[in-house]
Amino acid sequence: MKKKIVSALMAAALCATPCSARVINIPKGIYPSMGVVTKIKERKDGYFRVTFQDGADRKYSWIDDDPSWCKGDFVATIMYDNGTRTIYDDKVVDARYVGYKGLF
Repeated sequence: MKKKIVSALMAAALCATPCSARVINIPKGIYPSMGVVTKIKERKDGYFRVTFQDGADRKYSWIDDDPSWCKGDFVATIMYDNGTRTIYDDKVVDARYVGYKGLF
């Protein structure tokens, strides 16, 4: 009997919960990307130029102050198309560590 009551209460709660998609306004020209870090180069100012390669063999880089990046790390990025149709001038807006090959 308790199971039936609990099931009925759960069903009522699920039906009462509003289901709506949240609208997010993403600026034009912003898109996600992912790749593998291929090169880390320390600059004279103490920052690091981190280069990654995406699945289509395109290479992009950004400047970071975090010395913990390693060659072979997976990275997820938010990219900006720079307002052009060509992909070779796109910029990395944000980069996040995702893992490395040994995790999988």
